Amino acid sequence: MALAAIDPWAVDFERLDGDDDLREEALERFQRIVDEHPDLDTLGFVDGSFWRRYCELAYRLIEEDPRTAAQMFPLHDCSRLLARLQCDSDPAEDRGSVTMSWLMEVCRVIRPDDDPDWRDPVIFIPRDRQGRWPTTAGELAIVPKGVCRLVVPLEAPDDNALFVRDFDPWQCERARQTADDHGNRDLPRPAACAGVGMDQWGPLLHDVSDNVDASMTHLAFVPPRGWSPQEVVKADWRECPFGNHVEKIVPGGGRKKGPADRRERVWEWDTDPRHRNHWDVQHESPHDARYMNIFPNGAITKHYAE
Repeated sequence: MALAAIDPWAVDFERLDGDDDLREEALERFQRIVDEHPDLDTLGFVDGSFWRRYCELAYRLIEEDPRTAAQMFPLHDCSRLLARLQCDSDPAEDRGSVTMSWLMEVCRVIRPDDDPDWRDPVIFIPRDRQGRWPTTAGELAIVPKGVCRLVVPLEAPDDNALFVRDFDPWQCERARQTADDHGNRDLPRPAACAGVGMDQWGPLLHDVSDNVDASMTHLAFVPPRGWSPQEVVKADWRECPFGNHVEKIVPGGGRKKGPADRRERVWEWDTDPRHRNHWDVQHESPHDARYMNIFPNGAITKHYAE
């Protein structure tokens, strides 16, 4: 389970000129993303219930002393936030602000990229804030920790390609596709894992059948035995989440290379200019040159015997 954080400016009272509808819309959109992704959970204080409690407190204090507004709803520039992310400063001066509480919570959960929790936190920001978050390939660098974290559009999270692949390893081969391909290089995902958190994939994958017979119309890519998604570090996940690509020397057919499934079948993307839209799935026997054609959706268009 990875933690998700929303840019505090998306719910900042002063920045939105006190517009409750805009704040609620941002929080509802954020919560909907979390609800739709089984591997995401809300980071600490940024859920709707906290925000309502926070506003009730703030409004009461502001009624008692209007000067409190400047402390309760600070409108910081993003550069100040980044500076705080990149240094160890005393947070006491801003204690109680949404921004500082958010920052302290974010810093608390950040771990190195080779830690099992390398996804924490995923940061969601509104489109009108994207220019204020300097990112490279969809990630924000956090200097003292030596890590990068995803910064994802709140309105369209799938626009961040890394966000899509970091939570769905069956889509990670997209990193190798080219403009000449006629489709995404997705490996067919077992239906049992759809809509289920990765902490539950192990037993579900164990029960998935990957035997092949002539009557089959679809086949999914089942990861190698012993594969545990929560133990794969960031660099390995981004490169080859199911383990290094395997090469098979095919009798009379040259070398075939790609991810290998549980039965040690090598899945090589067909790079023939006439095709480039399916996988050539090699027979598991090192002495058998036969192969199947399987589309990214798992549809078998050519069996071993054809």
